[in-house]
Amino acid sequence: MKWAAVLAVMLSATSGPESLAGQPYRAVTFDPHERRQFLIPGMERVTGASGGCIEESLDPGEMQTLTIEATCAGLRTAMAWTGDSVRVHLMVCAEDIDRPAALVKTRKALQKDLAGLKLKTVTACVRNGQVQLWGWVMNAADKKRVAALEAKYGTVASNHVELIEGDPE
Repeated sequence: MKWAAVLAVMLSATSGPESLAGQPYRAVTFDPHERRQFLIPGMERVTGASGGCIEESLDPGEMQTLTIEATCAGLRTAMAWTGDSVRVHLMVCAEDIDRPAALVKTRKALQKDLAGLKLKTVTACVRNGQVQLWGWVMNAADKKRVAALEAKYGTVASNHVELIEGDPE
């Protein structure tokens, strides 16, 4: 299992940064000890202090690139500001190091369901012995769809998704 995690980290490091152009909200799940980059066109600064488990930084070698690294399990929202005062929210959920295989399997199935709903603003991750849903939705209909997913997976899943009311900026 450790080799699979190392391979996933290596592949994510070589695939290049994910572009967040036109996405004011994004939620992602990190494996323990994973590092990824996100391209945010026009990014000038990042606000918020890094925590003990998830750290963000501006990549000096790549303009407008935010680097996030998870060193242990945790949850963090980074906010990047662009030159035209647009705020980009990036929620990172770093999974527990010791994750039961059954919970990882459930998380992958839930993540696949989220992808089918085209909700890149919500992610599923294994934390504290359960699969948790984190992120944002822009309307009540999407909030209901996420609640239906939580119900589908029963007590193994818990929903922490927030509804953003009004213009998401």
